Amino acid sequence: MYKAKRWSYQRVLLVFILTIAVVPATLLSGWLLYELRHTAIYGAEQSLLWRTRNAATDIKQLLMDHVNKLASLGKDNTLAIAPSNIIFTEQAYKKMQGFHSETPLFDTLMLFDDSGVLVEATPMRAMRLSSLALRDEINFYTDSFRIESINSPAVVLLEDPLLAKNLPSMRNQVHVRAIDYSVAIIIPLVIRKDKIVNPLKLTGVLVGLVSMEQLLERVKPSTPEIAKNIYMNFSFGDKKTLMENNSELPPTLMHASTELTVDFFDYTHGNSLHLDVQENLAPHLSEVNKTMIFLLSLVAVFIAASLLITRIAANYLTTPIKQIRAMTRSFAKGDYTQRRVEGNFREFIDLAELMTKMGQKIDSHIREIEQKRKDAEQASAYKTAFLANMSHEIRTPMNAIVGLSHLTLDTPLNDKQRKYVTNINNASHSLLGIINDILDYSKIEAGRLEIESTPFDLTEITDNLFGIFHFQAHDKGLAFSMNISPNVPSRLLGDPMRLKQILINLLGNALKFTESGKIILGIRSLSQPDDPMISLEFNVKDTGIGIEDAQLEQLFKPFTQADVSTTRKYGGTGLGLSICKKLVELMGGHIQIKSTPGKGSEFIFTANFQADVNQEKSSNSLVPDLQLDIMREHLSGLNVLLVEDNTINQMVAKELLESVNVNVSISGDGKQALDALHKSTFDMILMDIQMPVMDGFEATRRIRDAQNEIPIIALTANATKDDKEECIRVGMDDYLSKPIKTEELYRKVFMYRPEQKESHKAEANASQ
Repeated sequence: MYKAKRWSYQRVLLVFILTIAVVPATLLSGWLLYELRHTAIYGAEQSLLWRTRNAATDIKQLLMDHVNKLASLGKDNTLAIAPSNIIFTEQAYKKMQGFHSETPLFDTLMLFDDSGVLVEATPMRAMRLSSLALRDEINFYTDSFRIESINSPAVVLLEDPLLAKNLPSMRNQVHVRAIDYSVAIIIPLVIRKDKIVNPLKLTGVLVGLVSMEQLLERVKPSTPEIAKNIYMNFSFGDKKTLMENNSELPPTLMHASTELTVDFFDYTHGNSLHLDVQENLAPHLSEVNKTMIFLLSLVAVFIAASLLITRIAANYLTTPIKQIRAMTRSFAKGDYTQRRVEGNFREFIDLAELMTKMGQKIDSHIREIEQKRKDAEQASAYKTAFLANMSHEIRTPMNAIVGLSHLTLDTPLNDKQRKYVTNINNASHSLLGIINDILDYSKIEAGRLEIESTPFDLTEITDNLFGIFHFQAHDKGLAFSMNISPNVPSRLLGDPMRLKQILINLLGNALKFTESGKIILGIRSLSQPDDPMISLEFNVKDTGIGIEDAQLEQLFKPFTQADVSTTRKYGGTGLGLSICKKLVELMGGHIQIKSTPGKGSEFIFTANFQADVNQEKSSNSLVPDLQLDIMREHLSGLNVLLVEDNTINQMVAKELLESVNVNVSISGDGKQALDALHKSTFDMILMDIQMPVMDGFEATRRIRDAQNEIPIIALTANATKDDKEECIRVGMDDYLSKPIKTEELYRKVFMYRPEQKESHKAEANASQ
């Protein structure tokens, strides 16, 4: 089964507090950082756009101012006449030179005639310049010139690296590209003619050259730190300057551009002025980055402080819980002493007080239960002692009844007397069976019923059962048979007495409740030949009255039978099947019943045994089939000391032994037995247990302390396993339960006769 993972309350509390404190703070910090960066970038972009527009306006205004100034110069007749009259060239040069000194933005002033030939220039070195691009623009301008456009000068962007390179302002510039640009302002030069038609004549053009670098530098920020991060591109019409080296551009750039309309005569390229500005974003983000680092540091400090505070708070909050947990663990160990919970939490203090009260009540109940358990154990001990005493007290007179009835049956009797004595004998055996059932059930209740493991022969048990029930079934007109499978082993290790008890009970019930038909005992093995554990299945089948289905569930409960009429008609205590069920379970098996009312019943049970690897017959079965005359021959002449305080039991045992020619001496208690041993020699002792003056245990201990190895067989009315084990522990060789069975008495005496004991010693020495 899947076991759910358990979480620590302190850890869950810690995670919970951190979640509601740190996570929102972290998210808020992240949002603030994003907004801060976004705002900084947006502000920088807006500032750049504003500055770009201002710069474009400044450039436009600057160009317009210089166009107007150059146009004013172009209206001078000296400059207009000079291209066609060499006399005026020197005056034109002086005026141009004076103008150039007043307007330093112009790098060069040039005077061309109407065919595009350079007439004059200032500074003088410009006379050596040869610009095809400029000449083409001038030729195109003069060819396209119309009188109505006299007040519309032209502003063009020239692509002439050689020209730009020789301009004074373009020298030693590190950002100039291979393709460089300059702005040419072309002013038409005209003279008036005394004609009504075409009164104006174009004599040449006045050209002012402005380097693009100088033009853009005029609108760059004055602060060097800001200016070095500005990258400008300028276009006029469809011509565009690229003043900066793209390979040197930083990766973080923001872009702004603007476009203005220029009211100049631009006959080829349109009249739009476009300024594109790029600025490095990094300087604008430097302060933001510092703020972000500072804010992240604050967040880290906040998280660390939150962790520390949360752990302290969690420890503070969970301390009462830990104390209550320690209290419950103490309760689990049985310690219910009063404890206090430290802290100021009312709920935990109340809970601790309630648990303390509960612990006190539990402790009180446990003490009561313990006292009741002791009382119950004492009562059980009293009951056990009472049952043992009652067993002794009942078995002692039963021994006399069974023994004397048996002896009486061996005397000459008429038929009526024999019938009476036989009924007495049968009734005594029935009473003995009831007593044994009651004693066994008391052992079951006390949990003291145990199964022994001794070697036995299953064939002996089945033969004995056949001998018992064959004749009883025959007397009722029933057929009794056994069906034993060939694979059932004969020699086993287990408890033969309990197995026989189960089978006698089941066969006895079958015999009792069957009026006609047959009874079958079946045995088969459920194990394989190599299995160390042998499982046998027993079934007892009859053709009796059967049992109703509703009554089957009650069948194995104590003190119950199928119905009340069964008890009235057939008798019984109702303990037999309950005891059988417990014995079967102790043997590792189970019992079940199949029954059809009016047709019969079948009891099936299994039991586990071990194989008897020794395969030698036990001492209890050395002479199972000896006839009484053969036994009499081996027992004749033995000297047996009978230690018994009850005169009737003395008489019974003495008569039984003397009937097989055993010499019997009687002592009334253990002390008399010790005295008798000092005076005479005996082959064995039959020792009662409960006697006045000195009991059988003490007498046996003293005999063994004197190094006397004479066989001692206990005659005990205490039939419990503990009593039997105590007999062996104090030094007795064997035991016989009262009432004494004649065949069992003879068998025990035969087993421990002197010559049999010597043969056992010889076999033991030989094996060593």
